[in-house]
Amino acid sequence: MDQTAEDIDIDRWQIARIKEALRQAEAGEFAADDEVAEALARWRS
Repeated sequence: MDQTAEDIDIDRWQIARIKEALRQAEAGEFAADDEVAEALARWRS
């Protein structure tokens, strides 16, 4: 299956997001418990 230019752009965007998430995790940049609870409350409402 050939990828379109749009598919490639999406892949690049996803790879960049994954690399940034790994950088944050390696730096110990995690959400605090209260931040997670607030986010879950917003999604549940």
